[in-house]
Amino acid sequence: MSDWQVGDLALCIKLGPWTCSDGSAPEDQGIIRGGGLYTVQRVGYLDPALCLGFDVEPDVPYQADRFVKVTPPKTKQSIRTEQHA
Repeated sequence: MSDWQVGDLALCIKLGPWTCSDGSAPEDQGIIRGGGLYTVQRVGYLDPALCLGFDVEPDVPYQADRFVKVTPPKTKQSIRTEQHA
């Protein structure tokens, strides 16, 4: 089970070029790069891997284990709202 959801922010931790599941290099390396921050648009499985699709390239699945979820810091307004709830 995954805790990834649409709208999450994902930091790419992949180093080096992307490879296909058979070890070959894809013709197009896409636009997702190590160190980049992306918004999750799709979450699903391509047996057996959990994959994510991103706002900048929604139809291309990327293995979720190449990303870490990023939680933005709370704003002063959201802290005030929580305190008064």
